[in-house]
Amino acid sequence: MGDKLVFFISTIGWFNGLLLSAYFLFFYKNRKLSGLLFGAMLLALSLRVAKSVIWWFNPELPVIWVQLGLVACIFIGPLLYYFLKAAMDGIKEMPARWTYTLLGYALVSLVLLLFFSARPYLPIWRKFIIPFIYLQWFGYIIASGWLIRSVVLKLIRKGVSLKPNEKWILGIYIGSLVTATAYLLSYFNIRLSYIAGPISFSVLLYLNSLILLYRKRTDELFQSEPEKYANKKLDEQLAGDSLNKLEQLMLHQEVHTNPDLKLNDLAALLNLSGHQLSQLLNERLGKNFNTYINEYRIRRACEIIRKDRNLKLEAVGYEVGFNSKSAFFSAFKKFTGKTPNLFKQEQIQSDSGTDL
Repeated sequence: MGDKLVFFISTIGWFNGLLLSAYFLFFYKNRKLSGLLFGAMLLALSLRVAKSVIWWFNPELPVIWVQLGLVACIFIGPLLYYFLKAAMDGIKEMPARWTYTLLGYALVSLVLLLFFSARPYLPIWRKFIIPFIYLQWFGYIIASGWLIRSVVLKLIRKGVSLKPNEKWILGIYIGSLVTATAYLLSYFNIRLSYIAGPISFSVLLYLNSLILLYRKRTDELFQSEPEKYANKKLDEQLAGDSLNKLEQLMLHQEVHTNPDLKLNDLAALLNLSGHQLSQLLNERLGKNFNTYINEYRIRRACEIIRKDRNLKLEAVGYEVGFNSKSAFFSAFKKFTGKTPNLFKQEQIQSDSGTDL
């Protein structure tokens, strides 16, 4: 009876995880990037847990199915990190570097399944491949924890309540952390059974599902700020003063050059809530947070290129606050209609004409 109960609890977890992942990937009406990434992460995690449950009760399972479940772990960490990043920063389109990273992991998985799936390779899996997979998984868990540190700090502070999407983000992270920890401890035989991972996943999946059932609008869980402001206008004096202070922060303190700047960080400097700042930018300037910040970054980048032709364009991007070369080049083209290379060449030609 005990084994049957364990099998039932652990199986309904991965089975319902697959159903829920299919919903977010294919049937969710508001197809936000964060929702799709969550569905993909849940799919990878459910496949990993399914393999564990089936193998636990059927040790004679063909090696290829065991290894398929293991390589699913490769995707859980990065998909969790990207989901949290998209949900917190309101990212709507998949960045190119995320796509390339996932394709790289897909290539690694394909190589492992095609060339290292025979039973004689099992010692190599146990000694090298599996430890690497768990290390990669937990590395992303740590990075994800650092990413949502502002939500964790808000939870610790007294008198500060979490928003619906922040509760959802925290719940997903804690669930992932507990499940990954259970797998890691069982792998090293640290006072925990291997089946603890699937059971943890099942229980935490249902706890987080309660949030989905409780919310009337599920889409609120997949965005950092509400898209509508319920017709609440900002006080005219407050709006004017905040815009002036905001301009001073951008021009004199150059807060936009901080690559980790978030909406709530900037709002705190203005003594506003993230919602108020988002509303201020939307109603008074007709821009969202990312557009507003990137305009200042590109404007500053143009100034730097005009002054110093010898600087590498990638270095310019990092100096003005971008995290990657691709993000800088994409934003530059969007706001100027030119690539940074073309803009630089035009400046060089302009100087040459002046010299003549």
